[in-house]
Amino acid sequence: MRLEAATSSDTNNVREISRTDVRLLWVSDFYDVPLQGMAEVQGNRCLFEIIDRDALGTENELHRYWLIALSPEQLREEESWHDLFCLKVGTHFDYTGRTAPPVEQICLDEFYGPYRLRTQPDYNGNEVIGWFRL
Repeated sequence: MRLEAATSSDTNNVREISRTDVRLLWVSDFYDVPLQGMAEVQGNRCLFEIIDRDALGTENELHRYWLIALSPEQLREEESWHDLFCLKVGTHFDYTGRTAPPVEQICLDEFYGPYRLRTQPDYNGNEVIGWFRL
């Protein structure tokens, strides 16, 4: 199933992957809960994206996330932006064990300037490989 066709009811048709089999690597979008980021499943990196945006703000609820396969180019792009974020903004929301950059190295404009100008990736044609709860 492609991401563009996936709806929350499709969790009945796509396999749930146990949270213990999903290793979160970093979060790239956050609003009260993680919205999007990178995960590793069975040694493969994939994007995760929240399914239930309508459930945001619901306390004590586990949120559901699609796991989305990326092309090698898409993965390189995500990793590149994350590397720059860690160097110029910080390592918060990074769960890979990176060391935080020295304070004198932090320069938000060196990340957010180029980031605002980038072409937003379109993952709608990518395959959903499963989902998990967080």
